[in-house]
Amino acid sequence: MFRIHAAQKGLFFRYETLAALPYTLYCDSKRLRQIAMNLLSNAVKFTEKGEVVLRTNFKTGQLCLEIADTGIGISPPKIDKIFEPFQQTSENKYKLPGTGLGLSISRRLVDAMAGQLTVVSTLGTGSIFRVEIPVEVVTTLTERPLQPNESTVVTGYYRTRGKGAFRVLITDDVASNRQVLCGLLEPLGFVLIEANSGQHCLEIVTTWQPDLILMDLRMPEMDGLETTRVLRALPGFQDIPIVAISAAVFAQDREQSQAVGCNAHLAKPVSLDELRDTLGQLLPLTWRCAKTTHSEITPQAEWRLSPEQATQLHFAKSGDIMAIKKLTQELEKQDCCPTLVKKISILVQNFEIEEILHLAQNL
Repeated sequence: MFRIHAAQKGLFFRYETLAALPYTLYCDSKRLRQIAMNLLSNAVKFTEKGEVVLRTNFKTGQLCLEIADTGIGISPPKIDKIFEPFQQTSENKYKLPGTGLGLSISRRLVDAMAGQLTVVSTLGTGSIFRVEIPVEVVTTLTERPLQPNESTVVTGYYRTRGKGAFRVLITDDVASNRQVLCGLLEPLGFVLIEANSGQHCLEIVTTWQPDLILMDLRMPEMDGLETTRVLRALPGFQDIPIVAISAAVFAQDREQSQAVGCNAHLAKPVSLDELRDTLGQLLPLTWRCAKTTHSEITPQAEWRLSPEQATQLHFAKSGDIMAIKKLTQELEKQDCCPTLVKKISILVQNFEIEEILHLAQNL
C-alpha cells in the first residue's frame, strides 16, 4: 500500500485499476514502492490543482503503473533531460527543496528490475509516467486464499529492558520529512524531538540523550555521515542505534553509512512496516497488538452516522485515506460515535482498506 501524507488544497488523489490484478505477484517490492512514491511525489510537487491518479494494469507477466497528473507539464526539449541527475527543469516557482534525484533514481531502479520507464507530457496540461515491470504470478484471483476473520494492528510497544518511553531524535533539514516520521512514531508511544541540521543534532544530545537516532544523510553544511562520525566519537554514543535515512538505496550508499557507524539504512519515503521492523531489531521492545475481527465490526447502538457520513467511508474504494481521516476528525470535533471513531482511526492508521469497506457496508 502506498501512502500520501499530505495534499495541498484543490488537489485530489484517485486510484484506478485497468485490469484485475492477480492476488499475489512476485517482484522486488521495496524497489517498486520507492519508484511509485518517487513518481507520486514528483506529480504532487508540480500539480497545484486538479488530480493525481495512480493506475494499475497487468498484461502477461508485466505489471504496469501509470502516474498521471494535471500539473504544469514538460516541454518537448526538456523531456530527455528530466531523468538526468540533479535536474529540475520547471519554472523557478516550482523549484521546491529537493535533490533533483527522484526521477534519476527511479529510472535506475526500473532498469535494475529489467523494466521500462517512459513519460508522455503536454506543457500546461499534465504528464503521464508509465512503468512496466516484469513480475511472476504467485497466486491468481481464483486461487486467492481465504481471509482470516481476525486481523492484527500494532498499537504500541512494551519495553523488554528498562523503563519509560523510548526517546527518538529525528534529524532532517526538511520539516515535512520530520513531520512524516513523527506521524508514524508518535501514535506508537515514542517520545520525539526534532533536529533541523547535523549541528542542531549535536547540540541536542549534550542535554537530551536519545535511545535511537533517525539520521537523514543528505543535509547542507554538516551531512548525516559527518554527524554520525562525530556522534560515534562522543562518550556514551558508541552503542546508541543510528538509522540512516536516504533516497539513495544502492549498495555503495548502504556501505558508506555502515562505515561511519550507522546500524541500519532505510529508504525514503520510509515505510511504516520497515520502520517498525528496524526499531524492533535495534531496541529492546515487543510490539503491542490489538486484534480486530469481522464479527466486531458490526453496527452498534451508539454508531449513529448520517447516510452522508456512512457513504463517505466508501472513499476507501478509491484508496482516498485522507478523506476518511478527515471524516474521523470531523466526528471527533462533534463528539460523535467515540467507539466507532477509534475503530476507524486504527484501521486508517494501518491502511486496512478491506476492513473499512466491510464496516461501511454494515453501516
